[in-house]
Amino acid sequence: GPAFVAKGISAAVELYGAVNSATRASVAWTQEAQQALLVEGSGGANKIVALESPVETTTFFHGTSAETASVIRANGIDLTKGNPSADFGRGFYMTTSREEALHSAGRLYSGPLDVVEFNVPNESLAGLSKLKFEAPNPAWEEFVKFHKAYGPDELLHGGQPFDIVTGPLYRRYNGAGTPIPWENRVPQTSVHTPTAVEIFNTYMGK
Repeated sequence: GPAFVAKGISAAVELYGAVNSATRASVAWTQEAQQALLVEGSGGANKIVALESPVETTTFFHGTSAETASVIRANGIDLTKGNPSADFGRGFYMTTSREEALHSAGRLYSGPLDVVEFNVPNESLAGLSKLKFEAPNPAWEEFVKFHKAYGPDELLHGGQPFDIVTGPLYRRYNGAGTPIPWENRVPQTSVHTPTAVEIFNTYMGK
C-alpha cells in the first residue's frame, strides 16, 4: 500500500541544489556575449560594453521516432503520452548522452530515429524538486517495482510527484522478482510535472 511506498521513497529522496554530477555541463553564450560591443560615444570615442556572464546549462536528449520527434518539437512534451508503468512512473524520459538516447529509441522503433535536445539552464533546474538514485539500491528496486507493477497515476512517487527523477535504467526482473538494471548505461532522467515540462519546453531545440 501507500505506506510502504512512502517509506521506501523517503529513504531514497535526495533534494539537491546542484545538478546531477553525472550530467555534463555546457556553457551557452548568446552572440552578443561572445564579443565586446563597441558603442560610439557622444565625443566620437568608443566605449566597451561589459560582456554578459555565461549561462551554465545541462543538455538532455530524448530519443524517439523521427515522426514523434517532429510532434514534440511542434507541440511540446505531453505527459499523457507517457507509459504509466515506466521505471519511475508516467513521465518524459531523457538522458545526458545522445548515443544512449538513440540506443533506447532503437529498442522501441524500427524506422527512422531522431533525438530531441534540451539545453536547460542549471539555475532553472535548481528550483525543481528532485529524486536521485545514485545506484540500483533497495530503495531504487522498491520504487521501480511499485511503478511497474501498479502504474499508479494518483500515487505517482507515493502521492507527491517529483519534478525530476534520476537513476539507473531497469532491464528485467531476476528469478526472485527483483528489478535488475542495465549495466554501464548513463542514468536516465525523467520529468513528471507541468512545472518541469514548462521549463524543458522553453529550452527545447527546434
